[in-house]
Amino acid sequence: MPIWHHPAIKNNYLWNKPAARCLRNKHNIETVEDLERFAYSNEPNTVKCNAVDQCYNIATIILAELPPKFQLNNEVPQTDNLEHTPNRIKHYQKTKINKDPIAFDPATQSEANNPSETTRIFRESYSYKVRLVNDRRLALPLPMRLKPLPNQKSLTVLLMGSEQDPNMIAVLITTTPTQTKLIRNKSAQNADDQTLTGITYALTYLPNDHITFVTKNPSVPTRLLKSIKEYEDEDWMTITNPKAWKTTISLLRQRGAKTSFQTYNKEHNYHHSLLKKARQNQTTIEWDFPRTH
Repeated sequence: MPIWHHPAIKNNYLWNKPAARCLRNKHNIETVEDLERFAYSNEPNTVKCNAVDQCYNIATIILAELPPKFQLNNEVPQTDNLEHTPNRIKHYQKTKINKDPIAFDPATQSEANNPSETTRIFRESYSYKVRLVNDRRLALPLPMRLKPLPNQKSLTVLLMGSEQDPNMIAVLITTTPTQTKLIRNKSAQNADDQTLTGITYALTYLPNDHITFVTKNPSVPTRLLKSIKEYEDEDWMTITNPKAWKTTISLLRQRGAKTSFQTYNKEHNYHHSLLKKARQNQTTIEWDFPRTH
C-alpha cells in the first residue's frame, strides 16, 4: 500500500518535510514495505544523501503514526474491543476452526470452478445494516376550545335603545378611551331587536374579550339564557324576528370568552349620560344581522 498520503495517518504535515522529500526522490520509497525495510535495515548508505540520520528519524515517525493493522511486521494486530458484540459472537459460532489459513486466490475462486469448493466471500443478510425509515406523522391541531385567546380584556357594553325610532340603538364600550357607536338596523322591529342588534355588533367586533352587557331591557337576557331551547324545538314559530335570535345565539356559542348580562342600575348613570350626548353628535352606522347559521 502506498505510504505517502496514507489515509490512516492524520498528520499531513509529514509529507512536505525535507527528509520526507528525500525519502521519495533519492531513496525511492513508495510503499509501506519500502519504508519498513529502510527504517529497520542496517545497510550502508549507497545514496547520495547528506542527512541520513534525519531520513531514518522521519521514517520512524511516519511508522509510529501508522496504525498497527497497517504495519506488515505485526502478525497479530491489536483488537478493537468488539469481540463480544452480537455480530461477532454469531460470526465466531459459524466459523470453522482450521489448522491451515484460508487464502482467497482470485485466479481459482471464480464462477468457472465448482461453487461448493470455493470460499464464500459474502456474509449473511442479517449482518447488513438497514436504514430506518423516518416516519413523520403530522400532529392534529388543537381544537378551538383548547387554544388560548390572546389579549383577553374585561369590557362592559351598555345598550340604550330609542323609544321614538325602533331601528336605532346606542352602544357604549368601556375601553380606554370610551367608544360610543350609534347603530341603525333596518330589520329591527321592536325593543328586543334593538337590544339584539347591539349584542351582535359587540360580539362581532369583540370576539376574544370578556363582555358584560348592561341593558334596560331584561327580557332579552332572560330569554337568551332560559328560552332558547324551547324556541329551537318549536322551530322559531312563535318569534317575530327569528333571524336576530339565531344570529345572536350562534355568536354566543362560538365564543371562547365569558359573556354575562346585567340590568341597568345607578352605577351606570355616568355612562348613560355619555350615551345621551352621543345620540346628538354621533354619526349613524348602518348594520344588519350577519348570517352565521
